[in-house]
Amino acid sequence: MLLHSFFTLFFFNVFHNLINTIIEEISTGEKGLESLSWIALSMIIVYFLKGITNYGQTYLTSYVAQKAVRDIRADLYAHLQSLSLSFYNKNRTGEMISRLTNDVGILENAIVNGAIGVFYQSIVLIAGIFYLVYLNARLSLLLLVMLPV
Repeated sequence: MLLHSFFTLFFFNVFHNLINTIIEEISTGEKGLESLSWIALSMIIVYFLKGITNYGQTYLTSYVAQKAVRDIRADLYAHLQSLSLSFYNKNRTGEMISRLTNDVGILENAIVNGAIGVFYQSIVLIAGIFYLVYLNARLSLLLLVMLPV
């Protein structure tokens, strides 16, 4: 997850270098095409690495979510086994199983897309702010003051 955040921000740095090369070196007639080809190659490599880390992040989050759901289902099964027979006489079993299955699926979706997504986006946001301050501190502070919360 951290590697994917790093490559996301690093891609913007490489793109920044590409724009600077186009503006400064190619417009002045220097050997900008050679620099441009190296920057384009580095963009492809960074984007490839970003894709690999995105796959790893997706695999890892799915694995963690499946483990959590398995534990929740085991706890639910143990709890259902401990209930009395009168509970099952009062409640319809099919409806109860349907609700439990649906609720566990919603919980799995919340783990994958909610909690882990918020963590990843927070890392990208904080690292992006540091990168903006690194590029231009005054402009970054002005931007942070002007943006709505």
